[in-house]
Amino acid sequence: MAWADLHAGQTVYGKRISKTDKLGGMNGLPGQLVLGQMLDKAQGLGLTAVNSGMSFTYARALVKDNVVGLHNKTEITDTANKPAAICYEDRAFPVDPGNGDLVIRQSLAPCTRCRAAFRAWAKQRSCTIIVAADKGYDAAADNTVFIFSSTGAAYQWA
Repeated sequence: MAWADLHAGQTVYGKRISKTDKLGGMNGLPGQLVLGQMLDKAQGLGLTAVNSGMSFTYARALVKDNVVGLHNKTEITDTANKPAAICYEDRAFPVDPGNGDLVIRQSLAPCTRCRAAFRAWAKQRSCTIIVAADKGYDAAADNTVFIFSSTGAAYQWA
């Protein structure tokens, strides 16, 4: 399935939140302890610096005894020229890292169309997807974290 098929031209901003501690266990998200670890893991993923283009690092977040471990960690760097209508996420996602929750760190916040695609992808996979972004974009501040649940809930935490 193509990324554009996931967002289907829709846009999502994500509900702005100031704290994540009340989200644990809500709207299909993992409990507070596990969600907190997933947020930490996403923000702690290494990222290749790029002058132009985007870089991504993603991994499956597997939980055993309330401890989150990362598996199938993969880095993608895309510095190729692209038309303005095509997002870098179009060429990077979706991927098949296996079943389970995903944590992603990317150099630039996803645009509102890509947020809609992440939301649809989380619903399709029946999982939680955490996207930590270094640089702000499309009404998202620098160091914003997006949380997408299996139920379609989308949050923006800065």
